[in-house]
Amino acid sequence: LSLSLKKLLGLILKEFEIGSERGVTAKDVLQNRSAYAAGYNATSFVGMKIVRISEIDMSSRDFSNIVYLLATSQSLTCINFEMTAAATNTNLGRATMMMMR
Repeated sequence: LSLSLKKLLGLILKEFEIGSERGVTAKDVLQNRSAYAAGYNATSFVGMKIVRISEIDMSSRDFSNIVYLLATSQSLTCINFEMTAAATNTNLGRATMMMMR
């Protein structure tokens, strides 16, 4: 899944770590923001983790790196998500959340 979103993104991000796999997924989508206006909701991202932002590989980056890159990116940001079994089970393991407005 590849999104090209303008700021304000409207994604609530959640970090997960299950076994040796870790990553960041979108837990929810805020209304009246870019992702919602593009037709996405929380179920759009079930089982998916962020693997690329613009041209930068984020598949092994931690939560703070991903949030920093999104916060400092251009007004139009391309975010690529990829299906992963661990992201499906985000109720398990460690969780850190942040809202990207």
